[in-house]
Amino acid sequence: MNHEMTASRLIPFGTHGALELLVGLATMVAPFVFGFSAAAGVIAVVVGAALVGLSLSSTTDERGRPALSVSMHHAADYGIAFGLAGSATLVALAGDPIAGLVLAIIAATHLALNSVTRYSARG
Repeated sequence: MNHEMTASRLIPFGTHGALELLVGLATMVAPFVFGFSAAAGVIAVVVGAALVGLSLSSTTDERGRPALSVSMHHAADYGIAFGLAGSATLVALAGDPIAGLVLAIIAATHLALNSVTRYSARG
């Protein structure tokens, strides 16, 4: 009997959306709390707004279907996480190390959330 190890997917898709909303709001607030440069602030607010919009797309209609397909949400989650990690590197190299660090932490948080989410429309 072959027993393969699989990654544990502990968080249901609906909970993922709620946590993603919090990450998005925190991302939009971060530039004002930590005093980011103008460029880093724009990046944080735009990415935060994208995360909030993506989180709201995980809510379901009366038929139980999300506004955005689960596979599209999955792809967007990883795209945002890796894009934000790249932006954090560029911001840090451009002379705003605090913003770079905060954006890298947010990217890692979002990537960790993605890695434990059960991407399925059903609970």
